[in-house]
Amino acid sequence: MEEGGPFDFGELPDDLGPGDPDPDRPPRGWLPPEDRLWRHPSELHALSGSATTGQQTHSGFRWSAIAVGVLGAAVVAAAAATLTSHHSGPARATDTSLVTSPRSSPADITVGPDVVKVVDTAEPSLVALVRAGAPASTPPVTGVVLPGGTLVLTAASAVDDGEQLVVVTSKGRRQTGQVAGRDTRSGVAVVQLAGALTSGSFVDQAVTAHQLTVAACRCGSGAGTQAGNDSPKGGVGMIRTVGTAATEDGGPSLVDAIEAEMPLGPSASGSVLLDDDGNVLGVLAGQRTSGGDTFGYFVPAPLAVAVAEELARDHAVTKGWMGVVCEDATGGTTVTAVVPGSPAAQAGIRPGDVVEAVDAHSVSSVADLQARLYMSPPGTHLQLSVVRAGSVEVMPITVVANPS
Repeated sequence: MEEGGPFDFGELPDDLGPGDPDPDRPPRGWLPPEDRLWRHPSELHALSGSATTGQQTHSGFRWSAIAVGVLGAAVVAAAAATLTSHHSGPARATDTSLVTSPRSSPADITVGPDVVKVVDTAEPSLVALVRAGAPASTPPVTGVVLPGGTLVLTAASAVDDGEQLVVVTSKGRRQTGQVAGRDTRSGVAVVQLAGALTSGSFVDQAVTAHQLTVAACRCGSGAGTQAGNDSPKGGVGMIRTVGTAATEDGGPSLVDAIEAEMPLGPSASGSVLLDDDGNVLGVLAGQRTSGGDTFGYFVPAPLAVAVAEELARDHAVTKGWMGVVCEDATGGTTVTAVVPGSPAAQAGIRPGDVVEAVDAHSVSSVADLQARLYMSPPGTHLQLSVVRAGSVEVMPITVVANPS
């Protein structure tokens, strides 16, 4: 083969003009397609199967915030999708309403919830809570109406004990509400209503890391005369961790939190976390920022509802205590110490036992066990499923008030 190969100037045979190449030009070998600004027709088919487009990935999955008009306004994408847990690059929407990522195979893509449908389902139970006399630029706090219709669940960090609020429904109906109690340890506050409203649906459903969920809020306008009249906002994204005793910015450690990347901005206090059917999975109790990203901490629905009902009844929370020290373990939580004379000691629990369930609820972490005790006032009878020496034993226990 002559120097420079068969195509001395990077051209295919059909591109050569009559006559010999210019002998004064330096010879060079044939260039591969990716190094040229042109393609020969014979190369196009091969290239089409390997071309990829996209963005550079980074370590944090970002929520895709979507403004949702649920009263017949503009309709946004009805579906969203993202990568499963083994790929955390940022996603971007295509004209098919699917969120995709570069170099992903069909097995890498999980179809997400229908955001419009989910928010539309939950919208009647979402209310805006407005402080009397608040500046017009102050965004309202989101609340969700509890079963029964006369209590509203919201974030403890967003309201004060005993304060009066204006409660605005999705249809613009207004009534007065009063904060009946708040508990900063769980992150929950409850507002007593003057009249009944449409309630939401709450589920005792475990969420998992990397799961897609929808967050929604009534946080679109300021606290002026039109406060709360905007349609809810919604965003779809990914759960980061569950069962964490998270610490919000400047606030106390929470009992048991669901951590998720937060799509609705820093003024979305009280936002709800929703499943594919519009059921409430959690309520936003706090947020923190890290590296420009905002992370939300949601109180799981079972804990939030139990605390809210106790606050409405007693204006305080008295949690159950059984007298054990635990650490996280695979399949539950391991008992490392038992307080002498405590309910746990009386029930026969020993160091090394692994608590894997409380009643019918599985326990996956220390925070999860704390949450179950938080929902069990003194005098509650519980059944603990304990793994000891490879076998499961069911131990009855009656929790008491914490002696401290």
